[in-house]
Amino acid sequence: MHPASAAVLQEQKRVNRFDEGKTGPLPSEGKTKPVSKWAPIQTGTVSSATTTTSGTSTTRPTVLAPLKSAGTSVRSPAKPKETKKEVLTESQLETKLKEMQGRTQDKTQAKRISRNKDTIATLLDSLNTKPKFTKMVEYSVECLKNLAVDESSVDEMIEEGVLETLLKVMKLNPYNEKIQRMINTTLEAFAMNDRLAAVIAKRIGPGAFVFFNEKAC
Repeated sequence: MHPASAAVLQEQKRVNRFDEGKTGPLPSEGKTKPVSKWAPIQTGTVSSATTTTSGTSTTRPTVLAPLKSAGTSVRSPAKPKETKKEVLTESQLETKLKEMQGRTQDKTQAKRISRNKDTIATLLDSLNTKPKFTKMVEYSVECLKNLAVDESSVDEMIEEGVLETLLKVMKLNPYNEKIQRMINTTLEAFAMNDRLAAVIAKRIGPGAFVFFNEKAC
């Protein structure tokens, strides 16, 4: 059959079906193919897809994982390096304190050393950990006295807790007259003016001065 005649015949069939009240495609035209419509895809979000088949639709969620950029990596912050504290034997610490006592007898060196908080921390550590080690206590207390070069240095040592440490050493050595006298002399060196004397009395109590003075007499 000529293509034009076939087209005319096909159109006539459509008209006849319309007159009979029928709609839809002709049987010879086959079924319609499913049509899928997909929503735009966004990284890290949930999108939905709708599929239509013969007049019905089904919606199904699609979970999308976040995309990683090529060639990039996340590094954890570097941990700070821990500095190991030097551990000295008793004999090494005693030697170190003895050398420090000799250096602090020079006023120029004493003024420079008094600004070093690490030095004060070393002296306080020796007094707190070895309060009955007589030689180390004597060297440490003598160094603290020599470091009282001016009002500022005394203020700094007071803030670091020197007075409380000296009071502790005094109470742990009640019958050691030499240590008692050295602590008394150190407190007198700290009280270089009325203001500092009042601060010391407030920190350790006026009774401590009376006790020291009695032992020194």
